[in-house]
Amino acid sequence: MKNITSLFKYLLFISLAVFASCKDDDEDEEAVEVVDNLPKSGDEEGHAYVDLGLPSGTMWAQYCIDAYQVLINDRGFVDYEKVIDENGNEKDGAFRRTFGAEFHGRYFAWGETKGSKNSYVKNEKRDKEIGDLDLMDDYDESWKGGKNELYANLVKNKSEKTDYLWDYYKWGGTGDHINKYNTREMCGVIDSILQLESTDDAATVNWGGKWRMPTKEDLEELVNNCYWVYYNNYNGTKRVGMVAYRAKKDEDKGVVIGIGQYKSADYSLNDPHIFFRFSGFKRHINTGKGERGLGTECSVWSSTLNSVIPTAGYALTMDNHKVGVESCDRFEGRPIRPVFK
Repeated sequence: MKNITSLFKYLLFISLAVFASCKDDDEDEEAVEVVDNLPKSGDEEGHAYVDLGLPSGTMWAQYCIDAYQVLINDRGFVDYEKVIDENGNEKDGAFRRTFGAEFHGRYFAWGETKGSKNSYVKNEKRDKEIGDLDLMDDYDESWKGGKNELYANLVKNKSEKTDYLWDYYKWGGTGDHINKYNTREMCGVIDSILQLESTDDAATVNWGGKWRMPTKEDLEELVNNCYWVYYNNYNGTKRVGMVAYRAKKDEDKGVVIGIGQYKSADYSLNDPHIFFRFSGFKRHINTGKGERGLGTECSVWSSTLNSVIPTAGYALTMDNHKVGVESCDRFEGRPIRPVFK
C-alpha cells in the first residue's frame, strides 16, 4: 500500500509539472509583441516612409508597391475580408485585423512597370476595386516584330501578366535577344545602360514624386547598416519575414538574428523599422500560380543591371537566417520597395 501511495504521489507530481510546462508554453505563445501604430517618419506622395538612419540619408517605403492598395482605415490595419462567426455568418461591421503585409504588393519583372496582382489572397471585392490597375495600356504598334510580340499582345489586349517567362518579358523574348539594358553581344543589342531609366522604374511610374527603385548600392547600405530580426508572427499577424531595424549601436549594424536566435531587448516594434514579408517570387508558370518561396524567402528588385550577366538584375534577398544582395533572372516577378532621398 505504501508503494502504491508513493507511486500515486509521483504520478501526481509529474502531471502537475507537465501541466505547468504546457501553461507556460501557452503563455509564451500569446506573448506576441503587437503595436497599434507602426513607426513611420512621414509621407511622400501619400506613401509612408521610414528613416532608418542610413549614411546616405535614403528613406525607405514602409511597404511595397500596392501592398496597401486596398486597406481602408487610416491606421492601415483593415482589409475587405469580413470576420466569420462560429456559425459561418458574417459579423456586421466586423473586419479582420491585419497589417498591410497581408498583401505582398505587386510582382514585377525587372524593368517592367505593370505588375501582377498577388494571387495568394483571393478576394472578389478587393480584386474588383483594384482591377483597373491591371490594365496594361502602353501598347505601341512599333513593338510588333521589333519587341517581344507576346508581351505586346498582353498590352494590346489589356491583360494582366501571369506568365513570368522570357517569352513574356518586355525587353526580350529570350536571354539572347535582349533589346534594352545589355552589355554583351551574345545577349542581344548592346546599349551598356546599367540603371533603369525613369520610364522603366516601377516606383517612379507608379508612385511619382521623388520615389524610385533602390540601386544595388542602396540594397548593400541597408544590409550593412540595419539590425535584422526574423519574425514568424510579425505584429500578431501570423506573417513571416525579416525586420530591418534602425541600428542603435555600431556593433548592431549588419547583424542578422535568424530563426531560433534572440534579438536584443533594446529593440521593439515601436522602434523605426521596415518589414519584409516572405512573399517569394514568380517564375515560369503560365497559370498565374507560379509563386515560389512563399513564407520561406523574400526578394525585392533593385534598379541595377548585372553588367557581367545582363540577363540578370540585382535584388535584395533573405530567408530565415541571412540577408544579402544577389543576381536574379530579369523575367522573374518580384515585389518592389521604393526609396527616395
